[in-house]
Amino acid sequence: MASKLAENLNITLIVAEEKSDKIEDTGGLNKEDRDLMESHFEARSNSEQKFFKDYTHFPEDVAVKPIEFGTLNSEFILQALEDYKIDFLVLFGSSIVKDKILEKFSDKVINMHLGLSPYYKGSGTNFFPAYHNEFSCIGATIHLASSKVDAGDILHQLRLDSVEEKDSLHDLGNRIIDSGGRLFPKVIENYIKGELQPQKQRNEKGSKTFKLKDFTVPVLRKTYQNYTSFFDDYRLNKTILDKNYPIVQQHEK
Repeated sequence: MASKLAENLNITLIVAEEKSDKIEDTGGLNKEDRDLMESHFEARSNSEQKFFKDYTHFPEDVAVKPIEFGTLNSEFILQALEDYKIDFLVLFGSSIVKDKILEKFSDKVINMHLGLSPYYKGSGTNFFPAYHNEFSCIGATIHLASSKVDAGDILHQLRLDSVEEKDSLHDLGNRIIDSGGRLFPKVIENYIKGELQPQKQRNEKGSKTFKLKDFTVPVLRKTYQNYTSFFDDYRLNKTILDKNYPIVQQHEK
């Protein structure tokens, strides 16, 4: 994502936050459950390698500040943003940005959320749609960050034009990242130019919000069962099913 942004925009600073390792912790699980979890994350790693093997480093001409997980809102980062004279913040896969940064950069913090808001918010939002057999909700939302998780005004949303029989659940998510990486800088540029007007999110009755603790072995097992049972139906009837979940699209591909 950083490489795609740097190809199209003037990126001054990259803040690289470590990921939490809690989600991959298999301590305390029995062998069957541990094998399932480890197989899931191995498949994710293999899919990521397939899609993003050419992106192993951040752009060389951009300053990078690695930080520990959970320190994104520290005074150190606030000072770095000031030192580098940052105008806009672009988020992808970060922890939650708090009010002191949002207020300093009002309407200038743009997030690409891997999921379609308001239907799915929080964590794992291209995973949990499969658990709920709502494959139409796999996608990405480019929006202004707000104090409420994934609830900011929307600039653009995307889902895959088509899905293939050979696609795994991980492949679907990584294809969204691949498509989003090409689209994200264009949406940002058009927003800065004033060519995109942020759209308020609807108050969707069935909106769902998830946390890391919601990702459990029973959920994972049911998700794979649903993928086996229902994915083909979605693949063959995608156009019709997607109409049940309208999204905001303000930018041509």
